[in-house]
Amino acid sequence: MKKSQLFLAGMLITAVAASCAAAPLKTLPIETGKDSIVAYEKSTGAVRWKSSLSTSKTTFNGKPYIYTEETGKGKYGKDNAYKTWIVRGYYQIGAAGITPYEVKLEMKDTDGKQVFMLDKSYNYDAKKVVCDLNDSIKTFDLNPNTLDRDIMGRLLPNFPFETGDDTTFYLVTHEPALYNITMKLRGKETITVKGRDVECYKLELIPDLGALGFVGAFVPKNYFWYTVTKPHRFMRYEGLESGIGTPVIVMESDK
Repeated sequence: MKKSQLFLAGMLITAVAASCAAAPLKTLPIETGKDSIVAYEKSTGAVRWKSSLSTSKTTFNGKPYIYTEETGKGKYGKDNAYKTWIVRGYYQIGAAGITPYEVKLEMKDTDGKQVFMLDKSYNYDAKKVVCDLNDSIKTFDLNPNTLDRDIMGRLLPNFPFETGDDTTFYLVTHEPALYNITMKLRGKETITVKGRDVECYKLELIPDLGALGFVGAFVPKNYFWYTVTKPHRFMRYEGLESGIGTPVIVMESDK
């Protein structure tokens, strides 16, 4: 075979392998309803915080949306201070799936004073994510296949568990920061949640840290567990609470 043919064949094999290696995470369907979460310090088992979540369908300007809400209270973040918070998210429903529109997070201290206010706006015309953190503006490029941290856990039941293929997406966190994420299936595990054994799929979240890649050796791994039985409900998360430098927690469904 000529060198040119070998080169083309190699390119074709590489392209096919790359296309099979990872795919965008599907964002539909999404389960509506309510859930509750409890988070523990991994090192001590002490309860850090609890939250209640809801997911519902709504309309805005005659268009269908998903509305998410989380209310929580307890010790949270690097300072380990007691806080209360509410997160509200709005997501457009289109033919291609769910896309973020706006996410707002407000935190208060024990005196009811606002200590953290984040407003993330997704501008698809400008292809930018505009983050207003305590009146300081930070922007990111709005790439296709971008998710918000607020809704990610609600969408992971759409991971292709049966085939085990990797999925990739961009994730806008509450820091705020933008990461290129790869989700990998790490097999099945039977875990105990609220005194009952549950067979689960185990997923690993792997962020691309870019120029800070060397830091990855010192960053704890982040895992999710979802039930093997459909609709693959969330059971557990283990990893960083909200970003580099925050405590390692175990977060479980409290339903």
